[in-house]
Amino acid sequence: MTTIFDKIFYNVDYNKIAIVIDSKNISYGQLLNDTISVINYLNNFKKNKKIATFLENSYLQILIFLACSKLSKVLFPIENNISEDNYKKIINFYKFDICIFDINDKKLKIKINNNCIKLNAKKIQNIIFQNNSVKKIKIEENKNLNRNDYLVLFSSGTTGKPKAILLSQKNKYERSIYAGKLYKFNRNECVILNYSLNHSVGQRLLFMGLIHSGKVIVMSNHNPYKWYKLSKMYNVSFSIVVSFHIKQFLKLKLKLNSLNKLKNLVSVSDVLEDNIRKKLLKYNFNFHEIYGTAEISTITNIKHRKNSKNKSVGKILNYGKIKILNDKFKVIK
Repeated sequence: MTTIFDKIFYNVDYNKIAIVIDSKNISYGQLLNDTISVINYLNNFKKNKKIATFLENSYLQILIFLACSKLSKVLFPIENNISEDNYKKIINFYKFDICIFDINDKKLKIKINNNCIKLNAKKIQNIIFQNNSVKKIKIEENKNLNRNDYLVLFSSGTTGKPKAILLSQKNKYERSIYAGKLYKFNRNECVILNYSLNHSVGQRLLFMGLIHSGKVIVMSNHNPYKWYKLSKMYNVSFSIVVSFHIKQFLKLKLKLNSLNKLKNLVSVSDVLEDNIRKKLLKYNFNFHEIYGTAEISTITNIKHRKNSKNKSVGKILNYGKIKILNDKFKVIK
C-alpha cells in the first residue's frame, strides 16, 4: 500500500533541496537516507504503534513524521504550549506506546504510564546520524494510498480544550493535492513554514511543499522580521499566515512588494477588516482568505480583487459541499 513517504520520494530529483532548516540545505537524497535511518531505528519497536512527540520544530521531527508514514504508525505531535492539566489528560487517555522528548523538556517531570517507552530526542539523533550504512528501502509506485490512521493533531479552537483530529494518510495527501491545485503549485515552489509542526497549519505547509517536490524553509517559530528576511533570501513563493500576523506586517511596514517571487499569501484564522484587505490589494502577489475547520481543512476560498465583496468568505471549493442550517440544525431550503 502506497504511503505519503512513497509519494514524496518516488520520481523526485534527489539532488534538489527539500528542506532548509537552521541555515542547512537538506537535499531530497539526504532526506531519504536520514528518514530510512529513523525507519530502521523505529523498527526496533515494531509492536509499538502509538508515538507521541513533544518537540520543537526540528529536522528530527520532520524525519519522524516521514518514518511513521512508511511504518504505518500513528503519530501524536503534541503542542508545547498546552496547559499541564490538558497535557496530563491527553497522556492518560491515549496511553502512548512511545514518547519522544527533548532532554530539557520540563514535561519529563510529569508521570507517564510505566508501559510507555521514553526516548530522548538527542540520543535518537546521535544514533541515526552516526550510522553511515543505510539499508535500501522499497518505494511503492502508485498503488492505493494508505487509509490507516496516521496523524492525531490537537486543536483547541475557541474552547481552550484540546480536541483530537484524526487524519489518515490518504486524507492528508489529498488535502495537500487539492490545496496545490487551488494555488497552482509546481515543482519550483518554495514554501516558508513559520508555525509549529505540531499544529495543523505547520503540518499543511510541510506536506504541501514536500508532496509537490518543492522546497520548504523551516522556522523555529513565527517572527515577522525573520519571516520577511527568509522569504526574500530564499525567493519564497507561498506562505500561510494567521490574520493577526498579516496586520503585524502592515503595522511594521515590511516592504512586501520586494518579495518578488511571492505568488500567494494566504490568511487563516480570524476575518480581516475591510481596510486591511484593501491595503493588501496594492501588492503584486495573490492574496487569499480561506475558511474551514482543522477537522475538514479548507472549504471556501476568496482570492481578493478590487471588486471583491466585503464580508464574503469566497467560493466553495469544488471538492466540498455546504448545507446552510438554521439554529435548530434543519437545512434551510
